[in-house]
Parts: sequence; structure tokens; C-alpha cells
Amino acid sequence: MKELIMKIMLRLMPRKMRIRMMMKRPLLHLVLTDKDEYSCEEAYEVLDAYADMSAKGEDVKKLMPLVKLHLDLCANCREEFQILLKVITSA
Repeated sequence: MKELIMKIMLRLMPRKMRIRMMMKRPLLHLVLTDKDEYSCEEAYEVLDAYADMSAKGEDVKKLMPLVKLHLDLCANCREEFQILLKVITSA
């Protein structure tokens, strides 16, 4: 019951505040994961395409919103994306 109340309270918070809290407390990410959010494995499968589109200036937030959401929440995948983007843009 306590987890359900915490989940509801956190869902009502502004998105940026929720993201900051999840970065400070990684276990919150597990509690708050929706069924329509990508896992690290799912995000990693399309990270190349996401980085290519991002490098071309395409609106990846609209084209791949679940990847964008995952990168907002997951520091490891975000770091992998930033490295990949740097490689693409420097070539």
C-alpha cells in the first residue's frame, strides 16, 4: 500500500522534479516504470537511429518519445547516447 501511495504522489509531481528525484534515488525508477516505458535494452536497440536523427536535427522527441523519456530517466543510457552522438557529429 505504501508503494502505491508513493507511486501516485510521485506521478502527480511535475515531470522535471520527478526526474531529479529518480536520479538521486535509482530504485524509484523501478517503482515508477510504466508498462509503456522502454527498458535499457529496448532503448539501446534503437539508440543508433535515435542518435542519427538527432544529429540531423530531426525532432526526436516527437518521432521517438519513449526513447527520449528513457534517456531523461536513465543516466547510463543518456551517457551512451551522448558518446554516440559525439562520434556521429565528429565524423
